[in-house]
Amino acid sequence: RDTGGRVIDFNLADSNTLSTSWLLHPAAARAGQPVAPVFPPGACLPVERLIDMFQKGGREEAEVRLAGPSGGTWYLRNTIALPDGLLVFWRDISAQKRVEAELKDREDRFRRVIQYLPLLVVALDERRNIVVWNQQCERVTGYSADEVVMNPNAMDMFFPDPAARERM
Repeated sequence: RDTGGRVIDFNLADSNTLSTSWLLHPAAARAGQPVAPVFPPGACLPVERLIDMFQKGGREEAEVRLAGPSGGTWYLRNTIALPDGLLVFWRDISAQKRVEAELKDREDRFRRVIQYLPLLVVALDERRNIVVWNQQCERVTGYSADEVVMNPNAMDMFFPDPAARERM
């Protein structure tokens, strides 16, 4: 705090031994140090944001990627305002991020296969909205995916008779 009692910075009060590996300083050397210089670049919220959170209360959760020799590690950073400071804890979510990236790659590959099949492929969601409309559908019907996918009136274009739409 400054002489007027305003919060101007935060000092690190405590940290566990696991943080030593990525803070690169022993816990004893970090205690009492200003927060921002102790953390790797991009790891800490700006001091102004920390002060604002401390004064207004609340909680913030963010995914943070810290550079490293193996390309970096993803952490989920939680910052919680307490009456006498802030609690910040981190959880390594690198494995989860790798799985998410692999699933996205597989989904993209599947979408490309569906898109280029020489068959008409149409899929509907539970509300009967068209969610998949491949290139063969575009070629045969003349309607683009942009015109059809998630268009609440698309089924009306193909089945003008309400009774026929209900039988689908």
